[in-house]
Amino acid sequence: MSSNFYKLCIFLLFIMASCTSENSKKEESIIENNASRVITLSPHLAEMLFNLGALNTLVGVSAYTDFPEELKNLPNIGDAFVLDIEKITILEPDIILAWESGTPRNIVDELVNLGFKVKIIKSKNLEDIASSILLLGDVVGKKNEAKKIANEFKTGIKYLKDTYQKKKKLRVFFQIDEKPIFTIGGSHFISEVIDICGGINIFSDVKQTAPSISEESVVSRDPEVILSRDVASNKMKLKIWEKFENMSAIKLDNLFYLNARELERPTSGLVNAGKEICSKLEQARSKL
Repeated sequence: MSSNFYKLCIFLLFIMASCTSENSKKEESIIENNASRVITLSPHLAEMLFNLGALNTLVGVSAYTDFPEELKNLPNIGDAFVLDIEKITILEPDIILAWESGTPRNIVDELVNLGFKVKIIKSKNLEDIASSILLLGDVVGKKNEAKKIANEFKTGIKYLKDTYQKKKKLRVFFQIDEKPIFTIGGSHFISEVIDICGGINIFSDVKQTAPSISEESVVSRDPEVILSRDVASNKMKLKIWEKFENMSAIKLDNLFYLNARELERPTSGLVNAGKEICSKLEQARSKL
């Protein structure tokens, strides 16, 4: 499985899956204060711990935990679909951090049934991200650092909201991938960021978090801006829209790629992703 294909799977899994179950609900109340041996089941959770200055607490991470650089050489305990239980057992974690919208429920249930302490971290929206930072600070004994990062995150989001949300509204289509065409529904955090930047997600009325849609449905909603993840191996994926010459985004030449890593991970880095989205929408407004 290629790195980019795997990351797309993870991106889709993050926005479509759920790990809630009887066992996981039971484990949600677990707080392991000052944990010194932590395993993360998502790259973004490892990144968040790193940002808290808790690199020394990480004893194992999931596949494709590749940012920051310091996380690359940590023991790999498997991916979101298959874990190496033997390796996890050897690593003797105080706590295992799962991601609510991505870790499959059977994985969580298996770990709980084996006696591991599992804490589920919510990351569905921007408010969850700030709460998650504070929660992780409790887990690893970094409360002050967590408060600082969470407050900076909230301040950054508020600045974007105050600066851009009341500007001229633009119809925005966000494309995850093109074969098939996946987009985001109104419940996704990227849709929330688009709204903060003064945009309107043209599929905000769709209940699914990551629906597969047709070309015709995009054209009929006539986006003024099209955004997509910047993936090096697939730079041409927005070319599929150029044949629709009467679509507003094509007439205005408003097709933009965005930093994939910051979009794919619900961390404090979303402030930077928000700045980029707001900047692209400002470029689009200048063409009206």
